Amino acid sequence: VDLNVNALTSWPSITPFEGIKLGWEAFAQDVADFEVPAIASDGSTTTDEFEAPDILTYIAPYTYVTTETKAKAIAPVAKDVKSEQESAIAVSLNFFSTQNKTEAAVRSGADITLSGDLAIEALAEGLFVHVSNLPLKNPLGSAKTEDSVGGTAVVARTASDVIAVIEDGVSINATGDVNVEAVNDIVTITQTFASASAKGSSINAAVSASIIEAETTARVDDTAIITADEVTISADDTSILWSMAGSLSKGQEKGVGASGAVNFVTREISAGIGRSGEPLSSVDGTTTITANTLTIDAKNQGLEVAATIAGSFVRGKTDDEEASNDEATMTPTA
Repeated sequence: VDLNVNALTSWPSITPFEGIKLGWEAFAQDVADFEVPAIASDGSTTTDEFEAPDILTYIAPYTYVTTETKAKAIAPVAKDVKSEQESAIAVSLNFFSTQNKTEAAVRSGADITLSGDLAIEALAEGLFVHVSNLPLKNPLGSAKTEDSVGGTAVVARTASDVIAVIEDGVSINATGDVNVEAVNDIVTITQTFASASAKGSSINAAVSASIIEAETTARVDDTAIITADEVTISADDTSILWSMAGSLSKGQEKGVGASGAVNFVTREISAGIGRSGEPLSSVDGTTTITANTLTIDAKNQGLEVAATIAGSFVRGKTDDEEASNDEATMTPTA
């Protein structure tokens, strides 16, 4: 008989590959369960219709968007007014913060005897995608204003505390293995973009700031007594942080594009025997583990990526445009 103590924090988004896999598994199961229908007295039959999963749905970026912001500035000009819109200003801000604690524990004083394995596993998983002004067509269209200013910023924070623990004073006697495992597997993606075209000056800026605060702990506390074949204590952080920012400007006089992507990452991964805190030690208590194999493993396998792009395009006015502008500003005199 095995005993599993599991704690799971799972955000609703799934990876594209997992979604495709689950969709095809369900489709295959429907086909496998299909039975030829009986023919009714009137000769009619009813059959079930099966549809293969739509792969495009799983790989479309907007399928996994957590938050999205857009900003666009337009000031309509009356048809009988010859002058263009003087200026356009658009600014967007996206702030997202989430915090979770996932804990699987065998509490102090527990006495467990079993003929099998004991698994204490805590897992936090999720996919967060934050988008601001994602361009779906040419971001540098025709200029409809004299001057334009665009700005966008995304700040995304994810805090995840994952703990798997056998507390002090616990007695465990298992004929199989004892596994204490904590895993942090959070994926955060931020994308910001700003762009505009103007007949005069065009200034655009995009900033992406992503924050991860992750603590992953697997521990056997003081005064615990464990007897098993193999004992494994492991903590693993596989979280991913990906930040992207882009800015493009097009103007006939001035074009300024600026972008920045910043990642702030704090990771703490610990696996061991003893009291919680720094360092993991067994100073005041006596922990007894009797096993053929004891493995203690702490891994930091996280990934952080920051990418930016910025560009500007300036095209001087042609002679015809200069003449047109001169004529537009002339004041006729008698």
